[in-house]
Amino acid sequence: MAASEDRTKSVRTYCRICPAGCGMIADVVDGKVVGVRGDKAHPLSYGYLCPKGQASAKAHNSPHRLDRPLMRSGGTLSPASWDDAMDDIGGKLVEIRQASGPDAIGVYFGTAGFFDTGGMFCFPFIGQLGTTSLYTATSVDSPGYQLVAERMSGNHWLLPKPNRDANFVILNGINPIVSHGHNFFMAAPKAQLRKWAARGGLWVIDPRLTESAEIATGHLRPLPGTEYALFGFLIRSLLADGGADVEFLRDFCSNVDSLRDSVAPFDLDAAASITHIEQSEILRLLAGIRQAGRIALQLGTGTSMSKNANVTTWLGWALNAVTGSLDRPGGMWINRGMLQDLAKVGWQPTNTTRPGPKSRPDLPGRAGQMPSGALIDEIEAGNLRALIVVGGNPVIALPDTRRLTAALSKLDLLVVLDVLPTGTTELATHVLPCTGQLERADISMGDIAYTREFAQYAPRVVPPGAERRPTWWILGELGRRLGIEIAPLDPDADEAALFRPLAAAPRFDIAAFDGDTAVSFLEEECSFGWVSRFLPDNRWNLAPEELVEQLKHSTPPGCDPEALLLIPSRQRHKINSTFNDGIADRHGHSLPGLYISERDAARFGLEPGGLAEVASATGKLVVTVHIDRRMGDGCVSIPHGFERANVGHLTSTRINTDPLSGMIEQSGVEVRVRPIGPP
Repeated sequence: MAASEDRTKSVRTYCRICPAGCGMIADVVDGKVVGVRGDKAHPLSYGYLCPKGQASAKAHNSPHRLDRPLMRSGGTLSPASWDDAMDDIGGKLVEIRQASGPDAIGVYFGTAGFFDTGGMFCFPFIGQLGTTSLYTATSVDSPGYQLVAERMSGNHWLLPKPNRDANFVILNGINPIVSHGHNFFMAAPKAQLRKWAARGGLWVIDPRLTESAEIATGHLRPLPGTEYALFGFLIRSLLADGGADVEFLRDFCSNVDSLRDSVAPFDLDAAASITHIEQSEILRLLAGIRQAGRIALQLGTGTSMSKNANVTTWLGWALNAVTGSLDRPGGMWINRGMLQDLAKVGWQPTNTTRPGPKSRPDLPGRAGQMPSGALIDEIEAGNLRALIVVGGNPVIALPDTRRLTAALSKLDLLVVLDVLPTGTTELATHVLPCTGQLERADISMGDIAYTREFAQYAPRVVPPGAERRPTWWILGELGRRLGIEIAPLDPDADEAALFRPLAAAPRFDIAAFDGDTAVSFLEEECSFGWVSRFLPDNRWNLAPEELVEQLKHSTPPGCDPEALLLIPSRQRHKINSTFNDGIADRHGHSLPGLYISERDAARFGLEPGGLAEVASATGKLVVTVHIDRRMGDGCVSIPHGFERANVGHLTSTRINTDPLSGMIEQSGVEVRVRPIGPP
């Protein structure tokens, strides 16, 4: 029995494929991970584990794992030793910095980098290097959110989210059942959505009948990018005809009169005309809000990637404020964080907007980042000569795929740190294999986005395989060659000790964790009422001047009767481009292609399984046709994350880029479709 126990063990950990942080148990036999399952004792996910999480063992054992450093020579990537790869990269970085300055060296910090605690060492690396050329996934899909948060609260990372006990929840452009994390991280989403629906009301506003909408008590299908008119009408009605929380507005909000003037044009006729929603449905939503009193309106990438993202986000926040629902029980809750403890340290109101890159002075920088929409221009202009990609795949994430591919190929140095091959590793000059989530320790750095006051730490389940190294070690070795000291140079260093300074807040002590198991800390009660102490003048600004002015010029997307509107969507069995090989999809549901309603397919002569050309103002794409019962007429979707059907061919950084946030319009894009034959 003792020998068997030595050979077999079950290790508590948590999933880092997405930011929801669901509890997971990894089963290990003879040092090999043979399977994973949900952790029923986990205080956030209660045993839930989505298909992506369930595929963790398959991904860990994938024959496609990056196992050793690769260097390009003669056009081919070939295996190299760590010393040779690091010396080559370090020498070229030194040369580029001396010849062109530190800004010629850029970093693209991707979504997976945020989930890897070792990736956090990227920021001291950037700071000591002295470069301002930081690009992150944040500016790909949600820069307007940070803009609005900063203008209304003084803190660009403030993340209001629906309280778990909210009575009336509205989800706009977000589908938690499929995508568990965008500015709020939701484990076991279906159970929570059902609780909200049973408690009083759950409304989904989305052009698709999403998986979340099927659970909802109400579903509205707006024209993409027009929800600002709906929110404007709701605010106008509540302020003029009753339903507003007068005391909350008086005590905690500024510029209420300016907000009232801004939404004055949005009467019922205007709201219905702009959004294409029936007046009776708009009035039904208004009645539900009035009956509930407090609400919780959450916005997602369907909002932030669309035309009019800034004003829609602003008016969504304002609607929460008008109903007295910001930082209040039954409404929107702001997690103070177990690590950051914002209720103790607070923030000084700031304006982080700064000039953008030299090649795109029309686009702003924000929060220490450059807009990703300028990355191609900076390379083409010769301003950016080297790019280090940490846990990202810009070839899939960014628009202008052909321009981007050509630009990345021209870099003197393209270094990619990743776990599996991607479209970006194919273009790299150097590929550095990172430890996967079961081979590294992690701490939940994004705890302010959780739906509970909660944090967790997990040690390695198994030692790193092959020649893989932790991200922090790779960055430390690169730093050493540049005269920068940011991390230990021993890849077997105690990661708990390494991460301890990141968890220095008194509410969370990493030193108290047992080294053999993942341990969670949970506050049962949510904290309310602390946010106003740190707001500018202790008030929410309900009418930021820039946004008021932008609203005056907001218009719906084009509605050419011969065109359709392209909207983004996510699929349950992959996240971004991770698992686009179908490893988490046993039934083949997550397929690339054009998703279109049956009626629109018939109107344009498209056959299911046939091929269609999809053309926008900036590019064309040939894709397989899928009839989608969820898709409303007038809209189509090509899910992002695929290389063969890369929707980036249809969007561009050169047109429709927002001047306030730098956001590239990726939803509500006009496209034309035509059949071109069988597959």
